[in-house]
Amino acid sequence: MEIGLDDPEDYEALRRILEIGRLVRELRDKLPSDPVDLAPEGSDLGALMATLPEPPVDPRLSIYAGLDSAAGCFLQIVSFIKDGIPTTPVVLPTLARAALLAASRVVFVLGPDDASDRERNTRIMLRQESSGLMRLYAAAEQFQSFSALVPPQDVLDAQRARAESVNQGVPLLGEAVLLREMAWVVGKILAARGYADTAIAGQVSEHVAWTFNVYSGVAHGFAWPRLVPGTRSLPGHFIAELLLISNVTHLAFDLAIRRSTVRG
Repeated sequence: MEIGLDDPEDYEALRRILEIGRLVRELRDKLPSDPVDLAPEGSDLGALMATLPEPPVDPRLSIYAGLDSAAGCFLQIVSFIKDGIPTTPVVLPTLARAALLAASRVVFVLGPDDASDRERNTRIMLRQESSGLMRLYAAAEQFQSFSALVPPQDVLDAQRARAESVNQGVPLLGEAVLLREMAWVVGKILAARGYADTAIAGQVSEHVAWTFNVYSGVAHGFAWPRLVPGTRSLPGHFIAELLLISNVTHLAFDLAIRRSTVRG
């Protein structure tokens, strides 16, 4: 399978990807085993939790799930490459897309320096979570053969009341828009470290948009990704796209550790 290893720069990018895989494993091991412990009193996440209404899905679970999904998908790709595990061209972009979405959601929530921005973004994430859950409830209520899966009415009523509270005054962002917003969060983080805000944010935004759209086409079984530049096996430049995703995944874990640390 051709994954884009064409010159020394590609091999250097692969070396960096494998090193980031090691770092992500280390950071994953530092996370508490219970998602509730992500937000101790005195931490940024603890302060954030105090500002939120009671949601249908605990935001600590949402963050934990995002980290778990991002690491699981990204590290599986690393294993495919490092250990020479046989797979198919469809699998790599599909896993990469899932890792990008999951990690980006965490960065979107935890990345802003301003606490009010973190609260705003968390409320957007909670609306995304609740909207998916409410769609499941609406479908499940119509089940005939699988009626045992329909939640009790009192559970439905309580969860819908929580969703209504969470949704008030909060925009419902689609995946593409949230990714664009995440790219600007990354741009501000990089600007604080001495990079040009607009230029870097724009580059990240374009690379994320390219990766998400092309890999979504692959994941959904469309033929059009074959029409864009790429190798004989994969659309795009897989090593470049995977390096982007590895960096976003690493940033998500770094932010989760920092935001859950009690300030001295």
